[in-house]
Amino acid sequence: MKALLILIFLAGCANMSPEAQLLKGYQTASGTVRTTTVLVNRQAISTDDASRVLSLGQTAKATLDAGKEKLKQCRATAGADCSNAALTIDLGSNVLMDLENYLKAHQ
Repeated sequence: MKALLILIFLAGCANMSPEAQLLKGYQTASGTVRTTTVLVNRQAISTDDASRVLSLGQTAKATLDAGKEKLKQCRATAGADCSNAALTIDLGSNVLMDLENYLKAHQ
C-alpha cells in the first residue's frame, strides 16, 4: 500500500513544473520547522527525533536552494536541458514531504 501511495505521489510531482515543485518544497520546509517545534513542546516526539528532522530538513532545503540556482542558470540559456535542476528540486522536495508525513503521523 505504501509503495502505491509513493508512486501516486511521484506521478503527481512529475506533472508539476520545477518552479511549482520548488515553491511546494519551500512551503513544506517552513511547515516542517513549525510542526517539529509544536510536537517537541507537546512531547509527541523526542528532542533527538526533532534534531534529526531539522537536520534532514536543512539538508533538503539546501538541496532545494541548489536546484533553484541550477534552474535559474538553465532558464537563462535558451534551449537548455533543465532536467538536472528539476531532479535536484524533486529530491529536496520529496525528502521534505516525507518529513512532513512523518510529523503528521505523530500529531
